[in-house]
Amino acid sequence: MSFQYFHLSMMVPVSPIILVTTATPFCSAFHSSQTIFRHNYYPSKPTSSSEHSIFCAQSSAVSFGSAATEIDGRSLLVDTRQGDLMQKVDIFIDRLEGISTFCNSYNAKAREILNKVDRDHKNDVNWAEETSLPFEWDDGSSSDGKTSGRDTYPIEHDEILSYNDVALDQLVTKGDEKHRVAIRTKQSTPLLQHHEILCLKEAVELYWEGLSSYKIEESPQSNRNSTGSNHSSAKSRFTYQRRGNSEAHLSDVVKFSHSQEKTQVISLINDLLLNRVYPWIRDAYLSKETTIHPKDWELYVYDSLFIRYNATEANIDAVIGERVGAGQPLHRDLGYVSVNIMLNSQREFEGGGTFFENQLRSLISEDGVPELFDEAAVDVLPLKPLGVGHALVHYSSDRHAGAATFGGVRDILVIFVAAAARNENEKDGSQSTVTTGRAPTWERAARLKSTSRGNCSKCSSIVDHLACRMLHHRLAIGHVPNDGEAWHYLGMAMLEFYEVLQYPDIGNSNLDSIEGEDVLELSIECFNEATRHTPCDGRLYNNLGIALERLSECRRESDERIKRAYKTSFVIHSVCEKIGCDVGADFERTILNYGLHLSKQDDFEGAIRILSQIESRAASSNKNSELTSGSMHANDSRQKIIQDAKGLLSFCASQIAK
Repeated sequence: MSFQYFHLSMMVPVSPIILVTTATPFCSAFHSSQTIFRHNYYPSKPTSSSEHSIFCAQSSAVSFGSAATEIDGRSLLVDTRQGDLMQKVDIFIDRLEGISTFCNSYNAKAREILNKVDRDHKNDVNWAEETSLPFEWDDGSSSDGKTSGRDTYPIEHDEILSYNDVALDQLVTKGDEKHRVAIRTKQSTPLLQHHEILCLKEAVELYWEGLSSYKIEESPQSNRNSTGSNHSSAKSRFTYQRRGNSEAHLSDVVKFSHSQEKTQVISLINDLLLNRVYPWIRDAYLSKETTIHPKDWELYVYDSLFIRYNATEANIDAVIGERVGAGQPLHRDLGYVSVNIMLNSQREFEGGGTFFENQLRSLISEDGVPELFDEAAVDVLPLKPLGVGHALVHYSSDRHAGAATFGGVRDILVIFVAAAARNENEKDGSQSTVTTGRAPTWERAARLKSTSRGNCSKCSSIVDHLACRMLHHRLAIGHVPNDGEAWHYLGMAMLEFYEVLQYPDIGNSNLDSIEGEDVLELSIECFNEATRHTPCDGRLYNNLGIALERLSECRRESDERIKRAYKTSFVIHSVCEKIGCDVGADFERTILNYGLHLSKQDDFEGAIRILSQIESRAASSNKNSELTSGSMHANDSRQKIIQDAKGLLSFCASQIAK
């Protein structure tokens, strides 16, 4: 049989989702020109991509190579499997000594990375102190969360778990672990009353009017690490700027209100934070932390945004017959918890809400395979507050999306609450607090992940670059051993290291001492560990499929796990898209990789079923994917993936026609 081939610019290792300015992801890919022979293909040298940071961080000592990790004087126990895998990773990084100049000073580099994290965190806290928003212990509160001379408003809430609105006692857990997706205020205790919402919205409208007429300027906050915006509102570090989204930083609104002598707005925000939000978050979240001493930490607002999702504006220039919603793609926020307050009635808009990746946990079987392949049968709805003035709260690190608002206008106030370590000093008979520069473990892990590519881009060689990234993610795992995304990103760095080993022109003869198969196996172990902690991340299974394919090629044997990984990724992305999440670029990568794998197995009919999904996406991808400024390359890459998938679809159809 003669080999049929198809020229394809195929994306091989897909880099991890990266966070742009505001905890908003876009995907960048490694592309390699490949000639596809039905059973063999030969990748070219991968190219690197960029990553941006948003997270605060903290200093602490991390001890590697044992079954326990020491964080700020407290031990984080890890299970035997994690401990063994950590040791394997450490041994591998140690082997890079002599190969990578970066690893020749491993301990010094680790200290340098952690010190930078501490400086960034301290700068963020100092910056927040300069805004008009109060910290938790301002105006009479103490470190135990109690207040002096203040009237707090006890907030009652319900816990939301699993993938539907079920009560805690109704949840059937897997193993002994309960998965709390979010908490939501009860009907009896909204965070904001009707007249307070009117006051806040009036202040925001006046602020926007001032911006549009150049009466005021954006604050430094609005411009720091900002992205382009479609509205004259302040630019955000958090949101995915696209048609239909408008924003205003709450601190800017308060500052503007002060200049206009609108004192009621200032009083309202102070009361909201000091007497409602902070006491509630401390009681519901911070007091239950075990990796820190809660009394040593003060809550504060890293940032807060009034966000307007305008479906009418989002649908301008939409493809005929297709509804385009205003929303946010799957992402993680900065900070500790995110508070989402509904500011207008559900009757005024269609769609919307917050979708959490962990809502899909019940669809994942014990072996990591979705139990429902027919995504049309999945009944998962985005979560919303109970009504106007009510709130939904979740850990900022939980991956979530602003589900598309398809009709009308949806207004929300989002408060990103973070924590700063404080030392209390008695001075002149009065209590004062001093920021120590430490940050919570969760923020440290988050910044280590999100800054890895940016910090490592200055390395002198690709080997040093990858070793640097491995160290960042290993440090993140040392702080939060169950951080599935850190395991995922560590696996990606190792997979990319394997790709480097395939090219003799790297110019480092010491690489010959490292077996490619060993690197692949360790990468796959990291991916598998990630699936234990983030079992609903479609990106993860796509990357696992790539690694398994590479290993299969090395061993020249088939592996059913490859198809299962791609299928899992395909199903998860399908469900997310059905719910109203923008997973376009991620889904398209999976479609292409899955279709290519099936075609190499001569399953052309199966490949056509998968690849045919791309046709409905091609026409609208340009108009409906308004990416952040500076990411034109990402948009071009997405178009290339779509074109490659369409070309492969034609090739598969021609094979069936023979």
